Amino acid sequence: MLFFNYFRKSAHRFHEKYFLRVLFVPVFLLLYYTWIDSIYLQVYNIFITQKARRYIINPGNIGQLIRRLRTEKKLTQKQLAEKINVSDKAVSKWETGNGIPDIAILAELAELFQTDMQTLLDGRIHENESENGNMKKIKFYVCKECGNIITSTSETGVTCCGKKLTALEMKEASDGEKLNAEYDGGEWYITTDHPMTKEHYISFVAYLNDSTAVIFRQYPEWQVNLHIPFATSGRLVWYCNRCGLMYQNLRRKK
Repeated sequence: MLFFNYFRKSAHRFHEKYFLRVLFVPVFLLLYYTWIDSIYLQVYNIFITQKARRYIINPGNIGQLIRRLRTEKKLTQKQLAEKINVSDKAVSKWETGNGIPDIAILAELAELFQTDMQTLLDGRIHENESENGNMKKIKFYVCKECGNIITSTSETGVTCCGKKLTALEMKEASDGEKLNAEYDGGEWYITTDHPMTKEHYISFVAYLNDSTAVIFRQYPEWQVNLHIPFATSGRLVWYCNRCGLMYQNLRRKK
């Protein structure tokens, strides 16, 4: 009987001792992971809030950027309005932060200001974007010795045939200088009446948009006849051995 009582008390103490240890482990893990989850949720909420804040449209910032880009182009509000077929009051409304352009007009503004719609919506020009963020700002170099065509998306030293080349200055073509561009069936058809003789010719034509640059090499006595598929708007750039580097904006007529 005494042995039995001793054995029961010993078993009870053993059970109580190890039961507490076994119970401690899941309780500790539960509290630990609850604490970790709370920290994770706090960090996640902060991250999501900051990320969402980037996509909040701020009419004031958009207006300031439109004003900045307009003045850099040396355009008045009225001149800008005429180019995108709106009233000068609408431009004034945007620049004072009392409204924003609709999506179709934003596309035209991005084309006119040589930027992209996301930059306009952000209301600021991101660092280095002016050099690296837009293929429309690509720089062209042409070697007069061998006719080699070299491009760069930022300032760099370019040499060919032992000579240092300078980036060509691009100028907007007048109505009489523009290439013939027709949009039909989802692609552009490019032709021109420009002379293509050995003495006077176009050496290349390039199609540019925010993320794409396609160069079509041309030769004397060839006829310029190009198809540019899957493009609704962009910039057409070409180099004439006499007139230099020229461009015109492509915009599908509504």
